[in-house]
Amino acid sequence: MRPSIRPVSLQVIGICAEKSHWIGPSGTQGLILGFGFVGRQAESLVHLFQEKARGDGGLMFKKATDKRVAVFLADGLEEVEGLTIVDLLFRAGIPCDIVSVSRSREVISSHRVALVCDCTVYDDDFSFDDYDMLVLPGGIPGTPNLKACDSLIDALARFAEDGRQIAAICAAPSILAELGLLTSRRATSNPNFQHVLAEHGAKLCEHDPVVVDGNIITSQGMGTAIAFGLQIVRHFLGDTAVDRVSSGIVLHP
Repeated sequence: MRPSIRPVSLQVIGICAEKSHWIGPSGTQGLILGFGFVGRQAESLVHLFQEKARGDGGLMFKKATDKRVAVFLADGLEEVEGLTIVDLLFRAGIPCDIVSVSRSREVISSHRVALVCDCTVYDDDFSFDDYDMLVLPGGIPGTPNLKACDSLIDALARFAEDGRQIAAICAAPSILAELGLLTSRRATSNPNFQHVLAEHGAKLCEHDPVVVDGNIITSQGMGTAIAFGLQIVRHFLGDTAVDRVSSGIVLHP
């Protein structure tokens, strides 16, 4: 089982010409995007992020459950959809790994933001069965790149058959629809992909930002990413945790 480590640097705080990688506990890598920090300032920033990214027992992460989530990233993803989920799970204390579906741990988003994942689906010690929920961010060409990962597609089908948890946002619910996993289920997606859900028998909830039907959560896009992430928090920890995280991010009703 992988340690619960979350590179705080993945909470992107800005983009400039200077990038600094660091290696944290157990080899966890991070990518710091800043605003021109140099010299001792940069060293202090790296040290601060290393301290905050210790995971179990660290300064920020307080584990609230033994359940574990995998968020799958592919080149061309919508980075806000992916990172918002990771951020909210971290704040809630839900262990989460960011998993690349390629052989590289570095993933480039649709907006050219470089992200470094915790692991890849090709790692010798990686197993889908280590997780209680599989999460798919959207984006183009991120969604078709997720769909091209055969091991992920097989795992989604198996999780659905076993009644285990799956969540997808933006274009990614179309993957579930094409696998037949949304037939006769309430679901939503990005408006540009809702026809795919309808064509594959989903009960389309076109105006709902987040839809829960049994073991599957779907959502519409970047603008609904916080609601989507909080619904995942709600599934594992309930409304009290959602209220706590919402307050922490100053989410107004």
